[in-house]
Amino acid sequence: MGGRYLPGNDEMMQNIDGHKRRRTIGRESVIGGLIAAHGVMHAVLLSTPRPDGGAGNFVTRGGEVPLLSSLGLGGAGVEALGSALMLITAAGLLLSAFMYLRQVRGWERCLMASSTLSVVSLLLFWNSWMIMGPVISVGLMALALRSTMTTEVRA
Repeated sequence: MGGRYLPGNDEMMQNIDGHKRRRTIGRESVIGGLIAAHGVMHAVLLSTPRPDGGAGNFVTRGGEVPLLSSLGLGGAGVEALGSALMLITAAGLLLSAFMYLRQVRGWERCLMASSTLSVVSLLLFWNSWMIMGPVISVGLMALALRSTMTTEVRA
């Protein structure tokens, strides 16, 4: 998936590298939108209150995370770590979506790093309501890996 597309006929388009490809604007827009939506969900979860009305947000649960608490992190440390992970992940996914839609080189690495952070944050702050999060992130990792492998074969 080289650079941006140059105008061509209705059926085929030629990208900057000279390879002819079928138009995939619809599919690429949907995939880019899904990447962006996953990033937005990470950000939205930080502003979502807990269903039980307790302290903290939906993700960090006021620092009540057994794995991190056992490492000696207090409630405030867990809150800060969780919020930072989710914000960095959200920003990375939104950047990945922009890079993917604009066909900027390196979007695969950005998406892989963001998806990995997504899986780590969702596993650390697990909630059964977020069951689709890791599934989506692993799917995005597969997309990035597949694109990287096909790019290397073409080169």
